[in-house]
Amino acid sequence: MRNYLNAELYRLLHSKSLFGFIFGCVLILFLSLIFGEMTIMGSGEGMLLDIGFQAKSYLSLAEPTFETVAQSCLGYTAFFWLVNVLFTATFFNKEYEIGTIKLSVAYGIDRRIIYFSKTVIILSVSILMYFGFIFSFFVLETIQSGYLMSLSEIIQLIQWTAINGLVILAMNCLVLFLCVLVSNMSIVTGISCIYIFSGACVYLMSWASMETLFPLLRYYVYTNPMFYWMNICSSNIVRIIGYLPWYLLGSTLPLIAGCIIINQKEIK
Repeated sequence: MRNYLNAELYRLLHSKSLFGFIFGCVLILFLSLIFGEMTIMGSGEGMLLDIGFQAKSYLSLAEPTFETVAQSCLGYTAFFWLVNVLFTATFFNKEYEIGTIKLSVAYGIDRRIIYFSKTVIILSVSILMYFGFIFSFFVLETIQSGYLMSLSEIIQLIQWTAINGLVILAMNCLVLFLCVLVSNMSIVTGISCIYIFSGACVYLMSWASMETLFPLLRYYVYTNPMFYWMNICSSNIVRIIGYLPWYLLGSTLPLIAGCIIINQKEIK
């Protein structure tokens, strides 16, 4: 597996997928400078907390606070996931779409090794890119706001970033399962976007009364990454703490299912 992992790493470093991933992140960073304050929030009358994504709200305040600067650093997760889905679907499916995957199988390389090698590369790149993405915004927001975080505040931001990153990895497990199931980049991206956007819409409409929501819809929200991002990015970590371990644990199921399917699936 180590040799094939090195081959996948070489393929990654010479692919357009990685360049597109980096370019997409830089583009988001650049656009944040142009458009300034950004708010995608849900709030209810009489509610003490809001949920969603908010960036650069300190621009309308007399003095920036840790919460407003931290939310600005994390807020653009609302767009990062889309670039990440495109990278995952493109890199995983490229060999299947052009047919070169058959050469690896013909040389006797186990399909499970191919699958897990691609998975390790994709998950590793995704988490590293996300931390780099948040660090870039940390530098930008620190310069723009003039607010210097204390060591304890930086540690808090790193913890929120790590939790967001774990949710991104969990989302990738589902995207990889779809890649195995469909083997078409456009369809995988479309299904992923519909799933995540619809989860966000349902949650925004019903977050103030989740306990009275129809059970099927409620579980749909709890298994949607937007539920976790929208709470973490608005500093409402307590709201998700009971569901997060189950969500992360459950994300391993599509990963295992993908391995089983790819081992039986005919490669065309």
